[in-house]
Amino acid sequence: MDTYKLAGDMEKAFNQVGASMMSDDFACKLLAYLSVMGGGNEIVVTHIGLNAGIAIAQAKLNIYGGEIPKRELLPKLKSYIRELELTREDTLWLSEIYERYQLTKSKRNKSNTTYK
Repeated sequence: MDTYKLAGDMEKAFNQVGASMMSDDFACKLLAYLSVMGGGNEIVVTHIGLNAGIAIAQAKLNIYGGEIPKRELLPKLKSYIRELELTREDTLWLSEIYERYQLTKSKRNKSNTTYK
């Protein structure tokens, strides 16, 4: 089964009982990470857990081609994107993502991450 579909289906099931697998705040942080540091970063493509998290964040913010994103979360997402663009690896909340998906900063190239 497709990772994105499975993660999306699980999030929908959680939502039906009034819960979520991810906070809105973390979803915005994860999508900011993807937006700023995802390009050319192999881990974003190959890490199954990270891909599932991205799918959940995408569903939480309703970010799909041709859809209208959740307006109330866009200022938070934009704020995290700006912060990450300015501070890169020095962004304090980036460690949340690294820890949750067991990623470490590459010693050779700080813009990439590697498996632990």
